[in-house]
Amino acid sequence: MEEVESECDLRTRTLDVTLQGGAPWGFSVKGGSEHRCPLTIARIEPEGKASQSGVLQVDDIILSINNEECESHTEAIQLVKGSPSNLKLIIQR
Repeated sequence: MEEVESECDLRTRTLDVTLQGGAPWGFSVKGGSEHRCPLTIARIEPEGKASQSGVLQVDDIILSINNEECESHTEAIQLVKGSPSNLKLIIQR
């Protein structure tokens, strides 16, 4: 995991999170450009891969999935489902 502080606001952090092992990843998303709000983590399943990472939190903003910028809910679901063994997320908190 890599943590980088934003230059514009020291209270905002950008985190690089890689989940391994394949689906199910153990989280769900909400929002997206079609809902006119940021794409965020909606739920983290207890004992799931996202929970075991110890990094992801509900309401983290998803900036990219597998190195692809992502703003749409539909696109996010496709990228997550298309990740067979590793899932890389860049999130903002």
